[in-house]
Amino acid sequence: MTALKNHIPYRLTNINQEVEIHWLYTADIPFAEPFFDETISKCLSVNPGRGRFRCITSLETMIEAASRADYIPVTSFIFHISRCGSTLLSQSLSISEEHIVLSEVPFFDAILRSCLIPQEKKKEALVAAVKLYGQIRNVQQKRLYVKLDSWSVYYWRLFRELWPEVPFLMLYRNPAEVLYSHQKNAGMHAVPGLLEPWLFNLREESVAGLRLDAYLSQVLSYYFSEFKKIKNEDSLSVLLSYHQGIESIIETVRKFVALADDEKFLDLVKERSRYHSKDNERLFAEIVPRKPVPEFLKEAFDKFTELENIRETGS
Repeated sequence: MTALKNHIPYRLTNINQEVEIHWLYTADIPFAEPFFDETISKCLSVNPGRGRFRCITSLETMIEAASRADYIPVTSFIFHISRCGSTLLSQSLSISEEHIVLSEVPFFDAILRSCLIPQEKKKEALVAAVKLYGQIRNVQQKRLYVKLDSWSVYYWRLFRELWPEVPFLMLYRNPAEVLYSHQKNAGMHAVPGLLEPWLFNLREESVAGLRLDAYLSQVLSYYFSEFKKIKNEDSLSVLLSYHQGIESIIETVRKFVALADDEKFLDLVKERSRYHSKDNERLFAEIVPRKPVPEFLKEAFDKFTELENIRETGS
């Protein structure tokens, strides 16, 4: 099987302990939504008649298809702690017609967390999936950015093993501000029980009975610890702080991944930053209350401060 033109694998199902891969017709829809599940919804609505003609293959067939795909190698992986400007970063990068930006692709997470795929086969499947999502869809496209789910930092050594020369971008923010955002609208990793606790180096018994705020503080502490570990051990990683502002972040990224100095692109990024990261028609206006750091958040705040010192001093 050759790679299917304008198709990507998007769903993984289990039929009698056998993994099946469902393919999605993407037409010419750009991968430009803030989150990839929104792109999937758009693609599903393009041609409702296609729902009667489902394309389902084996995992092996998907891997074989990827070996024949014409794809763009990954430019960088984006790790983040959520609610830290990562969506604005990915939306800013997607402004350029030269960039493919994949933002939190559910299929990648499904492969990583699958208990049905053996580890070595999982590596093959993940590499194949990234190739298929990074297929060249027009001649202008030259770079591929992959923004992962926040909990994917658990797998950072796997990503380094599979992509030994690809830079890691690590975006973070003051944990009190992250907490405030999740208090208004909690994400998956902020709610005990929605994700496996081992993804955050936690045990089930230690999570049981925790309030949301206390649980998230432990998750954030884990994220900060892993970012420090990556920075100390991996020379192809860079720390990016929400508090730099998007223009400074883009400039750091530009230098780190050797992007050309494109004044028009930077002007467009500046204009995009005036609007909400998840709604490019709504002006951004965030009010974060300034309160004393609660005791349960102290460990996470200390680790955040340590990361800021490392980023600012370079050591």
